[in-house]
Amino acid sequence: LFLPTHTSGDYHQLKSMRAFVVSFLCASALVALLLSTTVEAGFNPDRVKYVDSTPASSGMNNWLFRGDEPISSHTFQYDGLVAAMKAAAQAQVNLTMPDSFYLIDICLLNPSNYKDELVEKKFFEHNMNLGKYINHPVVGSGLPPALFNETARREHALNLDTKSVDKLPLNMQRLRNLLYTAESVPVVIYYHCSAGMDRTGEISGSYYMRWLNKTFQESLIYDDTAIEDRNIKIWSRNALQWYCYNLLYTGFAPDMNCSLPTEPNSHH
Repeated sequence: LFLPTHTSGDYHQLKSMRAFVVSFLCASALVALLLSTTVEAGFNPDRVKYVDSTPASSGMNNWLFRGDEPISSHTFQYDGLVAAMKAAAQAQVNLTMPDSFYLIDICLLNPSNYKDELVEKKFFEHNMNLGKYINHPVVGSGLPPALFNETARREHALNLDTKSVDKLPLNMQRLRNLLYTAESVPVVIYYHCSAGMDRTGEISGSYYMRWLNKTFQESLIYDDTAIEDRNIKIWSRNALQWYCYNLLYTGFAPDMNCSLPTEPNSHH
């Protein structure tokens, strides 16, 4: 269906059919995500991982972390989160976080199926001196890149900011800009979903590729093993793979291999 072998007589018909299939698959994935429920297991500090920080030469002292929902028993776990981030920075890169900072808490869950969103939001409404809460839902992609031939895959990948919900090229730049924004105090950015693996893995893997010079395979394997010993969900993997192709075709990573790895977990 996606092969560009049609003639001028059937071009518009096939184009319409392709648009229908794309719309149907996207809608199906979105509905599945919106109907999914968040499993309440409580904050797990072991899922908090250091991602990046500004170098001393930048004149800033800002930090970026990933993790799971920082809520247990309907209570925002601020002290536990701070302790977990400090421990992750020390264990992973032997760096010491500042004791005083402004926390930007970015939730990647859709509010419609995140029953503790008000807990997170109200915590910062009542503690504005500690930071702020941002809700930025991530949904992934219902379209595996393998469904497309090279021409169609390139066209879709180069237009992710208009053809995808998550707009990873735009949001990777925004996340980087946020990390490198100088404020009067150090800034710590913490982004999360529920388990800290799927939506969080999509954002993390994209950041690893764009800003930390990781390959697609390295990013995906880390996402599959750092939090739980399982593959990230297919819609998150699809979005990550689409962003890999975006980096390849735009020239940010001209040697990037966007094929799926088979080790240590099989991605079929």
